[in-house]
Amino acid sequence: MFVWTRPTITGLKLVGALTGRAGGRVKLKLSEAAAVTLTFTRKAGKAKPVRVRVTFKGRRAGTNTLRVKAGRLPAGRWTLSAVAVDAAGNRSKAVTRLVRVAR
Repeated sequence: MFVWTRPTITGLKLVGALTGRAGGRVKLKLSEAAAVTLTFTRKAGKAKPVRVRVTFKGRRAGTNTLRVKAGRLPAGRWTLSAVAVDAAGNRSKAVTRLVRVAR
């Protein structure tokens, strides 16, 4: 059976601090089971933007806490974007937040 509704992401937020060494946790709520891709983007002046993507497969509907290992993220301000894709291939709208990565 093909479902026409796309998943929705609500309540995207950091739980505690996101540090370069230990990483951190991201909490979000999904309307249905889906794979979630988190994209961290940083633009420094005229340089090409730096993007780091992390995909979490098989997330359930409801509240999910995702553990992010931020070893590849230098300290600074980043834009966090989350997109969910369900089993039928329907893609959610991107939800973005500004986050700070500490040392």
